[in-house]
Amino acid sequence: MHSGARLRVDDLLAGSVWEWIVASSIAFDSPSEPNVVWITEVVDCLRKSFYARTRGREVAGFSEAMPIVSGASLHRVVEEAVQRFLGDRVSVEVPVEHYVPEADVTIRGRADVVVELDRRAVFEIKTTTRNGNDARPLPQHIMQLQFYLNALKVDTGAIVFVTPERIRVFPVARDPKVMESIEHRAAVLSYCLRKQKAPKREVRPYYCNACPYRFTCLGTRV
Repeated sequence: MHSGARLRVDDLLAGSVWEWIVASSIAFDSPSEPNVVWITEVVDCLRKSFYARTRGREVAGFSEAMPIVSGASLHRVVEEAVQRFLGDRVSVEVPVEHYVPEADVTIRGRADVVVELDRRAVFEIKTTTRNGNDARPLPQHIMQLQFYLNALKVDTGAIVFVTPERIRVFPVARDPKVMESIEHRAAVLSYCLRKQKAPKREVRPYYCNACPYRFTCLGTRV
C-alpha cells in the first residue's frame, strides 16, 4: 500500500500508483458509533455493511473502482446541471436524518436532489453502463429513495437513471410500509454492531460474486 506522505515525483511516474489512488478514492469512513448507520449500509447486504465497519472497508482493484469513480463523476455533473437550471428552487446532497427510538438508532443519508416547484419532490440519481432500455431500479435503490421520501415527508420522488444512451426516470410514490422495513434493518445492523456479531447471510448472487468479503462470509455457517 502506498502512503501519500512518502511519495516522490518518481513514484507518480508509475501507472500503478495512479491506479491505487483512483481505487482508494471509493473507500470512505463509516461512523464509529454503532447507534448511527447510513441508509446505504441499511439497504445493502447487512453482513457486508457489518464487515465494512468491523474489518475495514476494502479498497477495490482499479478495474472494479473505475466504474464507480466514473459514475460518481457523472453523478456530480448531473447534480450541478440541475442546480444551474433550477437555481434556488433546488438543493443537492441534502442531509437527512431519522431516529428510531425503539432501537435507539439514527439513520443518516444525503438526498441527491430536492426540488421546490409546484410541489416538493426528491430525485435520486443513479448511473449505469447498461443499455438504456435495460436500466431498471434495483430494490435497494427504491428503498433508499423511500427513506428520503418518508423522512422528509415528501410524497413524490423518482429515480433518475443516467445510461450511455439516454436518461430514464422512474417515478416512486411514498410508501410508509417500506420505512418500517428500513427501521427494522437499521435496528438489526445496530444491534449486531453493538454485540460484534455478524448478521445472518443475505443471498444476493450478483452482489455476492463481487463482494470483497465473500470468502470471509462464505466461510461461516450462517
